[in-house]
Amino acid sequence: MLNSPEAPLVVVAGAGNAGVSAVAETFGPRGGPPAVTRIHTERGLREMSTDKATIDAALQGLRDTLGADGYELAWSLEGENRIGIRVVAGSEACADCLVPAELMRSIVDDRLGAISYRVGSITLPAKS
Repeated sequence: MLNSPEAPLVVVAGAGNAGVSAVAETFGPRGGPPAVTRIHTERGLREMSTDKATIDAALQGLRDTLGADGYELAWSLEGENRIGIRVVAGSEACADCLVPAELMRSIVDDRLGAISYRVGSITLPAKS
């Protein structure tokens, strides 16, 4: 099985039965994209932890600003170098204080400027 960075990558191509090969099935369903599983090494887990702290630090000022207006900023990793942003309105949130999604994306990307992450998805509270 391909469960380590040292595992050899096997590709079956050109065989008459490649589409139904057990080896090919290991990589994904016929006609669909291959199944890909990220393998976290000990080094990778340390880097992920460092990235989380770096992202948190980059967004702290924005988190404080949104908090003053009654909003909470949350984020999650979406893929390599992408984070999803979610802004949640508290009971005392200032409805007129929140900017549109594309402006929020620009603001967050600006805060992330010094690190290698950018905004993927962004979810804001619905306007009433």
